Amino acid sequence: MKKTIFILMLLLSISLSLNAEALWYKAYKYNYHTKNMSTGEWNPWNKWQKCDVDVKIDTDKEVVIIYSNKTQTYRITEYVTALDDVKGGSQIKMKIIDQDGDKGDLRLRVDKNDVLQIYIDFSNVTWVYCVRLGK
Repeated sequence: MKKTIFILMLLLSISLSLNAEALWYKAYKYNYHTKNMSTGEWNPWNKWQKCDVDVKIDTDKEVVIIYSNKTQTYRITEYVTALDDVKGGSQIKMKIIDQDGDKGDLRLRVDKNDVLQIYIDFSNVTWVYCVRLGK
């Protein structure tokens, strides 16, 4: 029941932000993995790294900005409906284009333990940030 309420609140906050100002998140750890381009298989995930990074999701301007050492800017090109995933979590998916013109997906995910994550998926790399609301 707690998870359902949390997911509903997350979905409500995102839907309200469609006509409001930006949502701010604080990332406190991140991870990534890459694809081995010669075999086409994904390498294992790396170790979790601590971080203190602001993340801004501005649906008015249709942009997501991650203020890491190198600022990452993603233009939202399409919103995909909320989905349940195979690991028991729920997610909202968006199609994005980065500052270099590469196309990918951005997923806001709540896992089965109520941890909020932002995934950034491209054909050769995936980043994941664990975040909480607030700047």
